[in-house]
Amino acid sequence: MPAIELAKLRLKATEIAGLMNEPAKFISEASKLFEFYADQTRKDGIKSMPTSITPMYSLPTPVMRRIKYELINQISLNPEVALTLSDELWHLSHFEFKELSAFVLGNLHVENAEVILLRLKKWNLDTTDETVQRLLASEGTRTLRIDHFTEYKELCIHWLHLEKIEYKRTGLFLLEDYLGQQEFAALPTVFAILRREMHDLTNAFYPYYRALFKKIIPLSQPESTYFLRQQALMAPDDQQIVRLIRQSLDLFDEDYQKILQSVVKKASI
Repeated sequence: MPAIELAKLRLKATEIAGLMNEPAKFISEASKLFEFYADQTRKDGIKSMPTSITPMYSLPTPVMRRIKYELINQISLNPEVALTLSDELWHLSHFEFKELSAFVLGNLHVENAEVILLRLKKWNLDTTDETVQRLLASEGTRTLRIDHFTEYKELCIHWLHLEKIEYKRTGLFLLEDYLGQQEFAALPTVFAILRREMHDLTNAFYPYYRALFKKIIPLSQPESTYFLRQQALMAPDDQQIVRLIRQSLDLFDEDYQKILQSVVKKASI
């Protein structure tokens, strides 16, 4: 992997972004740049395999960051062209192209959110790669969260209602990203969604809820305690919720542990 010359990278990224209205040329020039900076040791299998099952160039962070920076103005100036480019990039095999596709889609400001929603819903069904799904939930939904918050929440619920865990977990990834962006302010929305959804927990889906609550609980132990206690009282026979409480106790201070332990004890009787 060659050393990064920032001036040359900036010029090349500017050139590539300027080709947004010519997707074939954009892809060709971006491919050359990615190959130039690709982590050859990872490509040759010397390093451990990446967590993503999607092929990756494993680029240095400044490469993608610079291309995204140069794309921002182009996206705002030519939203229809940007949407076409996003479609073309998504269908390429490498993770980095899907990342750029989601980035472009997530930075489009549109009056009709449906053009974004349709793609996100379809693209989620195109992959079972958790890394790519997390990308859709974070990069692909940015302007939805800002401009169309109602649709943003509805997308989360739509994903959570999908039949197969391989696709529905993207709804929880969306909540994780929202928590990362808004922290404590996100909790009312997150709890409102989970209140309707988490009583369908299965063994296979449980680990994703466990990971989500590891992010929720540190943001507010009092609200997390109240929420989990209420869910357990509403469905005292729901052993998955009891399991979630039991395995989350170590994240709470002693006073809150006692409250939740009493709930677990009642459910065990």
